[in-house]
Amino acid sequence: MPKTFRAIVFPEPNKAEIREFPLPDPKPGEVQCRVTTSGVSIGTEYLVLSGQFPNQEFPCLVGYQSVGIVEKLGKGVTSLKLGDRIFVGAGALPEGYHEGCGVAHVSHANVPAVSVGGLLPRPIIIPPHVSDDGAAYAVLVAVALEGDEMAKVRRGDLVAVVGLGVVGQLIAQVSRTRGAIVYASDLEPKRVEVAKNLGANAFALDVPEFDKEIRKHQDKGADIVFETTGNTKVLEQALLLPRNYGTFVVQGHYPGQVVFKFTHAHWRHLTMVFPCGGANRWDAIQALDRRLVHVDPLITHRVTPEEAPVLYGKIAARSRDILGATIRWS
Repeated sequence: MPKTFRAIVFPEPNKAEIREFPLPDPKPGEVQCRVTTSGVSIGTEYLVLSGQFPNQEFPCLVGYQSVGIVEKLGKGVTSLKLGDRIFVGAGALPEGYHEGCGVAHVSHANVPAVSVGGLLPRPIIIPPHVSDDGAAYAVLVAVALEGDEMAKVRRGDLVAVVGLGVVGQLIAQVSRTRGAIVYASDLEPKRVEVAKNLGANAFALDVPEFDKEIRKHQDKGADIVFETTGNTKVLEQALLLPRNYGTFVVQGHYPGQVVFKFTHAHWRHLTMVFPCGGANRWDAIQALDRRLVHVDPLITHRVTPEEAPVLYGKIAARSRDILGATIRWS
């Protein structure tokens, strides 16, 4: 068994590198996993990398979604066995380092399992039909599911999705499974094509032109709008898309303060909801297993740990070529 583990580290803003740390044995009630794949949350990790994430300190480890194989059992663990493939999503934080919205981009991790007394939650075993790439994006799938649940998407609703990053793509997919009519927009044509191939009515239009397209189908505007860009200027424009008494979902992650014209929401009597990352990973894995959502078509970059610093350089430069990305650890 290895005595060290590797991790993605941001030593300072806008810089990424690989570092190696001691790997302890799992404690009682823990299992040690060899991470196979970790999923990069492009928007959130950009905020961490650029130093814009709230209260962020450096140097930091980063990431919050990963998949691993159980290779060692701590004392008292009977609920998992060697070789189980589980959602990991965490890792040890070395002394002197900080979390960069999690610690998941690591080669090995010790994580809690069900103890003898049953006091610890059981990690989720990944079903055979779910790919490593799909499972490594379980948190963002869960975020999309939570957004749809909070918005109460129903069959026949006209749902408008602004921004077709991974979260926007997943929102479009989840809304369609609930029977909604989905319209989506992004200024990047390649992202629009991905959404079209997955069943959305997608357009490479700015928000005002997208609004015209929506009203060709429903003159009063969209029933529910998901704003996913993380751009407050786009958010303010998107507030004009819903119908009166519609729902507006602030689904993006925004640096600093969110500012918008109060009257855009007030005069439309909008309900606004704010999903976050505390959604149910179990439901996300089940949605992937039932093929209600598809992550693999969203992965444009699959890199080794050694290639990750170059990937993060592109993320720091806000490259539009990257939709989804995974790091292949083994």
